[in-house]
Amino acid sequence: MAGHYLETGSVGWRHEGWDDSYYPDGLPEDWQLEFYTHLFRVLALPSDDWMTASTEEVEQWLEDGGDECSFFLMIDSPDWGTQQAEKLAHAGALLSGSLLGIVVMQDQVRLSDSMLSELSKHFKVFIDSDAPVSDDVFSVCWRPDRKTEHSVVGMLTANQSNNTRQLRGYIESFLQQAGEDRELYLLFSGEPPVIKAMQDAQVIGQMLTGN
Repeated sequence: MAGHYLETGSVGWRHEGWDDSYYPDGLPEDWQLEFYTHLFRVLALPSDDWMTASTEEVEQWLEDGGDECSFFLMIDSPDWGTQQAEKLAHAGALLSGSLLGIVVMQDQVRLSDSMLSELSKHFKVFIDSDAPVSDDVFSVCWRPDRKTEHSVVGMLTANQSNNTRQLRGYIESFLQQAGEDRELYLLFSGEPPVIKAMQDAQVIGQMLTGN
């Protein structure tokens, strides 16, 4: 597993459960993203964030994140059409070199093969789904109960990340299936994602990879 590099992050950074627990008491909401990136360098943005954001807001995310923060844009809303595709293209263009790819929550959204193929012409596409994916262009997201090969994006829920020993086992499994040396991303979801687990995952990843 040496040679891999593991980055951990969360789905979204605006979580009420982080107020006064992870975020310091009284921290203005406008400062939360910059505070988040002091510890974590990757962030997945849910549809509700990027679809409603103005150009100025996305540019502010880039400024707050700094040079070392990278983003995924998630497609996790069942409403999908021309308007949403245009907003995705706009947000993707603004994020540009800081965008790692698109995560399609396919079990929630069910984009057609033609839509997925069109997305793949412009972005790296990662599909979160238990259904088989026929096209080799797409990478399926790893989950503890899903058999994958060469996945670079992993997903863990809040109830899967409370036990440190179990978390280490999950990370070992994620690294092993990845195969060749590469940069990997482990995303934590939940309301809220478990900050301690995200921090523990960083330490475990460093121990297992030597990076």
